[in-house]
Amino acid sequence: MKGIRELGARSGKKLSVRGLPPCIHVSFGEPEEATDYRTYARRDVAAHDRFWEALQDRGVRIVPEGTWFVSAAHREEDVAQTLDAVAQALTAT
Repeated sequence: MKGIRELGARSGKKLSVRGLPPCIHVSFGEPEEATDYRTYARRDVAAHDRFWEALQDRGVRIVPEGTWFVSAAHREEDVAQTLDAVAQALTAT
């Protein structure tokens, strides 16, 4: 979660990462932290769709709505590769 937040900040994208470590959610463009449906509804769906597609092209599989699942089967190497793909996807979108 921390790595995705940092990459979002470096890219200049309005990126929100929330949840618990085994299940997180990433979305774009919210003016503030989403705490209810009205706030969440203001997210930038088109930006997320472009990001999702760029991740798919780089072999990272997340739920199309923005949910990520992390398990004990993911090694540090997997996390590093995923963060590299996130950096590339943010640059590409």
